[in-house]
Amino acid sequence: MSGYQALYRKYRPKSFADVIGQEHITQVLLTQSRTGRLSHAYLFSGSRGTGKTTCAKILAKAANCLELQDGDPCNRCERCLSAESGADMDILEIDAASNNGVENIRDLREQAVFSPTAGKCRVYIIDEAHMLSQGAANALLKTLEEPPAHVIFILATTEPHKLPATILSRCQRFEFRRIDPETIAKRLLWIAGEENLILTGDAALLIARLSDGGMRDALSLLDLCAGRAGQINENTVAEAAGLAGRESLFTLSKAVVANDTAAALQEIDRLHSSSKDLLRLCEELLSHYRDLSVARTARTPEKLLVCAAAELSELKNLAGQYTLTRLLDCMSLLEAALERMPRTDCRRVELELALVRMCAPAADGSPEALAQRVEALEEEVRKLKRNSEFMEQSAPPREETSPFGAAPEANSPDGKWRQIQDEAGAGSRLLFSLLKGSSAQIRGNRLVISSENAGLKDFLKRDERLSCLLSDVAERVLGAPHLISFDGDGADAAPAADKVDPLAVLQTKLSGIFGGDSAEIQ
Repeated sequence: MSGYQALYRKYRPKSFADVIGQEHITQVLLTQSRTGRLSHAYLFSGSRGTGKTTCAKILAKAANCLELQDGDPCNRCERCLSAESGADMDILEIDAASNNGVENIRDLREQAVFSPTAGKCRVYIIDEAHMLSQGAANALLKTLEEPPAHVIFILATTEPHKLPATILSRCQRFEFRRIDPETIAKRLLWIAGEENLILTGDAALLIARLSDGGMRDALSLLDLCAGRAGQINENTVAEAAGLAGRESLFTLSKAVVANDTAAALQEIDRLHSSSKDLLRLCEELLSHYRDLSVARTARTPEKLLVCAAAELSELKNLAGQYTLTRLLDCMSLLEAALERMPRTDCRRVELELALVRMCAPAADGSPEALAQRVEALEEEVRKLKRNSEFMEQSAPPREETSPFGAAPEANSPDGKWRQIQDEAGAGSRLLFSLLKGSSAQIRGNRLVISSENAGLKDFLKRDERLSCLLSDVAERVLGAPHLISFDGDGADAAPAADKVDPLAVLQTKLSGIFGGDSAEIQ
């Protein structure tokens, strides 16, 4: 055998000072160890890989250490070295998942009455304590009520609610928190340096996010990535973890907001052909929509989202094209699909069905989808009202022409207009292609586009969705609504403010929102 040691074992903390992300616990245990006020029973609870068993072993070492270092075990004395090698007869680790019977706990009780063989006390670490049977828990309770003076019990569990209240009340409880991604990423980068691994910052953050607050899972994934490539980047991590990848998630969510069912299904087909786990993909997509919701609603999303600056910017831009109701509806559809997928062999069908409903809310008769369409209608009414008020209050002379590059409404031809092109293109690939090579000027309350592509004007006249998308993006970027027209149309080609019929525009909007013909508005 090569003798290689897994990273999570090699870098397991050996003292309280080495434990990261659990300072609210380690400081208390340090004080108790330093002052000799150790309790007879502890309960360590929290999600997997957060340090419960590690802290239990450090506490066991500290209880018997011959040369305590301000409460921390010295890791040099005979007792510490014996505990590290697993040879200490006074520290017993019991897996309650496989030793959960009454007879196992009775054996433990009989052993507990004997004095320690070499140390100051006997320490029993009971892992997965929630797996104890009712009879075993009752047998343990008697010992917890009247423990021998030389015995310490440390129970570790991920599900403390499954333990009887009588046991919970007799233990000092410590809740281990999920470690925040930034802390995990920092630790990973340090370990990578120690192991001569080239790990990028973005890859470390991605591993941290995937580990769900568990340091052990993060180190296991880093170990897996290290065996795949010399340099570990985001793609390496995605491949090792079997992820669809960030680009695929953005492709799907952009297809949804553009109501492009065909593009969404094509991406699912590509991922399925690449042997991606569709259940995992559904989980990733749900998490992605959670990020979009945070980017859409939070004042400071950068404090709640762990991602690179470029990804955060892309999330914000995409989230701005969704209504909050639609984001929540998408999350509900994905949650429902995620619940059904493990119970069926047709996982692809379940995910595709969810995406079809997400892309075509007009075809979904559920109350959630109806609420989404009503909110979209309300938003269009608000936009029409703002447009009408703007055009009534501001009627600049037609001869005033402000090219993109003149103050105050534009920065440069490659500035505001380029931003409008990019954001509109994010919502529609077709529109992005049509806008290539075009330029624009502001003339009064009109945005006048110059383009050699004759298809742009025709498409915008025929396709209300593309026209509305371009208008909405232009309003958001320029800070005020503008009428879209084309160079060469003539001064009278664009409708004047007093000729705009809001009801006619709203009628067209209704058709796009609800699908098919809508009732005439009186």
